[in-house]
Amino acid sequence: MRWLLLLVLCCWCVLSSALTAAETPAKSAEWAKAREQQRKGRQSLEKGAAADRLERATKAAKVIADLLTKAVDLEACRTDPDLLGLIAGVRLLSPEAAEPLTVTLATLPEQPTTDAKKLKSWAQVLEVKRKDALRPTEKLAQQALAAGVPAVARDCVDQALTFWPGHKDLRRNLGMTLVGDRWYGPHDLELTKLGLAWDDQLGWIVAKERARYEKGEYFDLQEKTWTTIAAANAMHAVAARKWVIQREHVQVQGTAPLADLIDTANRLEAFYDRVFAAYSGFFVKSGKQGDPDLKLLFGMLDHPRLVVNVAKDKAFYRQSLPPMVQAGWSDGMFISSTKESYFYSGSTEVIYHEFTHQILHIFTGDDRAPAWLVEGAAVYTQGPQFADGRMRLGQVDCNSHLRMFIKQERQGQALTLAKIMSIEDGRAWGGSATPELNYPAAGAVVQFCMEANDRRYRADFIDYLRDSYRGETRGYKLWEYLGIDYSAFETQYAQWLSDFIKPAEEPEVRATHRKD
Repeated sequence: MRWLLLLVLCCWCVLSSALTAAETPAKSAEWAKAREQQRKGRQSLEKGAAADRLERATKAAKVIADLLTKAVDLEACRTDPDLLGLIAGVRLLSPEAAEPLTVTLATLPEQPTTDAKKLKSWAQVLEVKRKDALRPTEKLAQQALAAGVPAVARDCVDQALTFWPGHKDLRRNLGMTLVGDRWYGPHDLELTKLGLAWDDQLGWIVAKERARYEKGEYFDLQEKTWTTIAAANAMHAVAARKWVIQREHVQVQGTAPLADLIDTANRLEAFYDRVFAAYSGFFVKSGKQGDPDLKLLFGMLDHPRLVVNVAKDKAFYRQSLPPMVQAGWSDGMFISSTKESYFYSGSTEVIYHEFTHQILHIFTGDDRAPAWLVEGAAVYTQGPQFADGRMRLGQVDCNSHLRMFIKQERQGQALTLAKIMSIEDGRAWGGSATPELNYPAAGAVVQFCMEANDRRYRADFIDYLRDSYRGETRGYKLWEYLGIDYSAFETQYAQWLSDFIKPAEEPEVRATHRKD
């Protein structure tokens, strides 16, 4: 694969150079040629990774099958987290390859042996076999990082962490530290040093006082007193004494009940990770080559926590907005001037939509992209779905705007490709009389760019999204980034659309978003 790595690196250099000068016809041709070379190199690596996926799954499954044979002899148990992780890693690569392993696992005892000699032997065998199972995936991740193909690198690291959630070297490279049974990032680690531990239902608790929490008591960290959840919720139900909950990447605050704020914090942490996975190329500087930092691909570079305000109801949401900002018909919004998001409890899709705006804005410091693109990217991510314990983006069934678009298209009401892409100005978007048409249509265009034709255009689209936010497109259009002319873009979008609207008609839904 060495020739491929050199090709991709060379294309990064040529493309970066082509963007540094004024765009004459010759420079435009040079830009297009460089993008095509980069595209071919990147697609070759992506296709190679996809083709290699089954082979890596097969190799890992063979190693784990041998390990399971040892597990029988050494009396390891079927609930062993290391075994479960290894099988989950194979399942992520190939569910079919994992099935025989799952059957064998079920034959192991429920409890591990108490024989110290066997336990020691099991630990030694596990360490060797786990490294063997992980080696091909780790090698591919290193190759993708060196080639400057962040999407493949990020995917491989996700796979490695599924195989081995407790991979210490990899976790440390991401800036994480194990405390108790949980990995913490550097911001959360500071709170653990105060004797706190994160609880997925209660938030930050005093680690040594778990017994008191189990009895129904609750220590209010803001008021520095023991109380009950009900009393604490009453205390913080007013804006002057609102809750403030901090996680590694977010600060969730507001007058909503503690359980709602904790749930929002947990979901946004998982969502933050998925946005960085889906839009990995967005966070790499234009023209950057070589080895992008793993921390960058996982959003683990140091930055202030993203502030999210969650009010207990719509009335309090309206009151929580800064002066001179009108809520209008919205259920939530990201306000670039304050760099904060505002919602009220229960508005799930709105939170994901606006938090996408917040992430993309914060990590560029601007959003000079066309309005339809800014909103379409947020529509694409607003309906995540959990499957096999993992959050997945781009799920149509969970996305009210995309379901609405399907209905509008069937009824002949949806905006055309040309119409939606003509809405570039943010003021025109915000003052539109047809938001119920704009959001679905913008989301459909991004859905096409991210998912159509086995994700053929995804990497090029993300390049366009990144450069648009930063004002670095130099006038090149989306279809030029994709390597086609407008006629081909329009034709392929229409072909995709005919398949996209085939599912059974969905119940009527309504739009709920607005961006300041």
